[in-house]
Amino acid sequence: GCEGGGEAAAAPALWHRCADALLACVCPGLLATHPYARWRGDPEGLERELAPSGEAEHIRAQASYVGVVCGCVKKCVSDGLLCPGFDEDLFFQAWLCMLTRKFSSPKGSAFVPGVDFFNHTGSPGAEGDWDEGRDAVVVRATRAHAAGEEVCICYGELSNPLLLRTYGFTVPPAEEPVWSCTFEEKDLVGLCYEGGPAGPELAEDFAALPNLHLDSGMVSQTLAAALEVCAAGGGAPGRLLRELCQRRRDLLEGDSRLAPAVSALRVARIADADAGARGDGAEGTWWKHSTGSGRAAGPGSGLLAIVEDSDRVKMSEYLCLVAHIEALDEPASHESAKEEAAAPPRRPSAPLFARSAGLAQDLAALRAAGLLGEGPVAGTPAR
Repeated sequence: GCEGGGEAAAAPALWHRCADALLACVCPGLLATHPYARWRGDPEGLERELAPSGEAEHIRAQASYVGVVCGCVKKCVSDGLLCPGFDEDLFFQAWLCMLTRKFSSPKGSAFVPGVDFFNHTGSPGAEGDWDEGRDAVVVRATRAHAAGEEVCICYGELSNPLLLRTYGFTVPPAEEPVWSCTFEEKDLVGLCYEGGPAGPELAEDFAALPNLHLDSGMVSQTLAAALEVCAAGGGAPGRLLRELCQRRRDLLEGDSRLAPAVSALRVARIADADAGARGDGAEGTWWKHSTGSGRAAGPGSGLLAIVEDSDRVKMSEYLCLVAHIEALDEPASHESAKEEAAAPPRRPSAPLFARSAGLAQDLAALRAAGLLGEGPVAGTPAR
């Protein structure tokens, strides 16, 4: 444990016992599996595993930030609050515990001993929430449980990239409620040159933006901000989004590890088109459509095994990118009835994802507001 003197020694005994339990039982697992810890031990290996996803860079930035904060703590916090032997390794373990086990409350983030040991599932048997009357987190079962059955809660509707980055694990595709993909500001800046969808004069404005997070179910706040900056600066916001997504999508399609999953998705969507489906058809169970070239989940199962965290992260990004590209292409969102009738028919193998209907609606609203133009940028050659 970390028994200190001074002010630390005055902390309730429960706090010390909780810290001891976390250090002994939780931290070893986190240090073995969490991507922040893996980056500290083998950054090149983690980058190879996640490439061409941008997640390795986000993980690197966050893990480096922990070191910066630790330096500030050692410089500014009195020795009476720091236990003997305090160093960056111990601080890193504490940071991972905070990242993966904290709860939100009216008073800010808080540890809740006992409750923090509930595991996550997309189909929870219990719900935890802050009870103002009790001034505590209360967990209530939402269904009956058999003797010995684990009681789980849901950490939120999070994509696999966000689950891995925060908690250090992913879920099978069948349990992932949303897809996401995150870009750095440098990805936007790179589109400001060589006749791209935004002129060089917008590079500085893009560089000042936070990371761009795409969500398959809606237009995120960071995407809306980037499109607004592009439109205000005379750029082509629709082209900006399209080219950003297409470039990352093409990189992912070139990843040999992801090829079986991408092929399974195509097979599933062809099945949807043949059936005339636009609802929750095969595209919602694409992992069941093995092409024969993928890794099988078991002998004769016909299921595609997507078991590696890195593969799940990259497939989530791929699905998110395809959803955005197809939402941009959705005729009802930007064509008149006459234009839609004259347009070539949609590819039968690629109906709009059912779960991205909200995204298509949001993009249609942005187009109506003039924030989704796709014409060439004035003064630059069209691509």
